[in-house]
Amino acid sequence: FSRKTITAADRTDRSRVQERRLKRIHVLALGACALCAQVIFIRELMALFTGTEFVIGALMTGWLVWVGIGGLAGGRIVERVGPPRFGVFEWLGLAAAILLPATVAGIRIGRSILCSPPGNFPAFSSALLFALLVIAPFGLVYGTLYNAASILWRERSGDLRRGISRVYIWEAAGSLMGAILFSFLLLRFFSQFTAASIVALAVASPVLMAGPSGGGWGRRISSIALLAAVAAAAPRLDALTTRMMFPGYIVEASESSRYGELVAASRDGSLSFFSGGSRLLTIPEPERTEEAVHIPLLLHPAPARVLLIGGSLGGGWQEAAEHGTVRRIDCVELDGALVRLSMELGRRLGLDTGGNGSGSYDIDFIETDGRHFLSRGGREYDVIILN
Repeated sequence: FSRKTITAADRTDRSRVQERRLKRIHVLALGACALCAQVIFIRELMALFTGTEFVIGALMTGWLVWVGIGGLAGGRIVERVGPPRFGVFEWLGLAAAILLPATVAGIRIGRSILCSPPGNFPAFSSALLFALLVIAPFGLVYGTLYNAASILWRERSGDLRRGISRVYIWEAAGSLMGAILFSFLLLRFFSQFTAASIVALAVASPVLMAGPSGGGWGRRISSIALLAAVAAAAPRLDALTTRMMFPGYIVEASESSRYGELVAASRDGSLSFFSGGSRLLTIPEPERTEEAVHIPLLLHPAPARVLLIGGSLGGGWQEAAEHGTVRRIDCVELDGALVRLSMELGRRLGLDTGGNGSGSYDIDFIETDGRHFLSRGGREYDVIILN
């Protein structure tokens, strides 16, 4: 048996190798974090506006401005900090991880103040000012992080141009990873706040678990405990911030859909559904469903096949079934999660959604876009009601 003596030079070489590896992990995580942050922030902030393309463009412009300012100011700060600069990069990464869910919480607190009562839209100027300011801290830190990564890579390669290109490539790869994970995993199974917390944990984990500053098993164990505590607290914070946005309501359920954050809230014997802050429907709501369904159906002498494009929930299809000649009702709804939630909660709360029908009929719910469904053809209807 022989014992190999590990010299200080060996330890330095290993630290450099580990640091290079961590740089890639950090920049990948940085790209994924930035992509997810942009999508989550826009989805949360759209509840303040009635517009679409213009508002998204304004929010992305604000994002790029803050990132640019962070890059300019942060680069000078990092340049003035003496070695080891990688520790500064670590701390900036932790700051970005903390700011991601904190910004979502800040947006929801602002929504609870500006959008009162729930479903109301504030003045455009107030909403835009708040939206641009609330994303500023994360944008500034992200810009500083990107610049710091370029400086670190420049020191390793000796060429600033090469350092920037390497960081750009790895950050772009991280953005692609973030887009895939968010679209097909996080958005499908988690709420937006929980998704933000998961991304934050993914960014913080490399720093806490295997930072080049060392710490051994004690650091790893304490880091695991901290990450577990944050993961356990995320759903509770999500529920708390959701309740803050709906004062006076009892939040029955919330679910992330590809089209927005769905929230079902009850008050005074009624159940309302909100998506991105906008009220979609309330159960029961006879003044809406009776007028929308009965007047068109009464214009036909004997409607048998009826197509409802939107508006079938909350009593729409039940009102159509009140007509004794109706034999088939097809309901096209864009969001299948909304269909499932409304039926489950309506039955659980025992809410009256209209009549049960006066004859035998078949009903089919179709989850798709109404225009796409009509363009395919294949079925004939006596009455088509677009709501």
